[in-house]
Amino acid sequence: MKEKGMRWKLVSALILTVAISFTAAEATTITVGAEGCDYVSIQQAVEEANPGDTINVQSGTYRENVVVEKALILRGTDSGAGKPVIDGKGTGSGITLSADGITLDGFVIKNAGFGKAGIAVTSDKNQIKNNLVTENKWYGVSLSDSNENTITGNVISNNKYGIWIPAGSEGNRITKNEFKDNSN
Repeated sequence: MKEKGMRWKLVSALILTVAISFTAAEATTITVGAEGCDYVSIQQAVEEANPGDTINVQSGTYRENVVVEKALILRGTDSGAGKPVIDGKGTGSGITLSADGITLDGFVIKNAGFGKAGIAVTSDKNQIKNNLVTENKWYGVSLSDSNENTITGNVISNNKYGIWIPAGSEGNRITKNEFKDNSN
């Protein structure tokens, strides 16, 4: 009887190891850019990606309001013309992180609409790093019922409010950011 229990534990551990390996092997890297990439739109890449995928966005201006509803890594890549720019077109938020565990790294986010944010966060345990968040009509970064996020190494400038954290958002780590010329 004891041998049967050990055998079952070994088989279970093997199945779990194979499942984890298979899941990790499925994560892919998707490219966004004007030429020679998988997509020309960040939002289209986000919609087609699977949780855990990495989306590398090349230099350029992307006039769109991006909504991320799954755990992804979005990485801005300077392909020779500076960080990629997410331009919110003066309406809505530039990018909204509404799933837990998103990484947003290396973008310029600007031109969010009145009452909106360059980066709007409505989820937990995200990493927002190395971005320039500028020239948004209202918030640079806004957290709403959002916990345990890390916001580090960003430049947040020329917004009405730099970072807005209302009651109900707890355990967020905001370190090594530069704030300049925000109204509030």
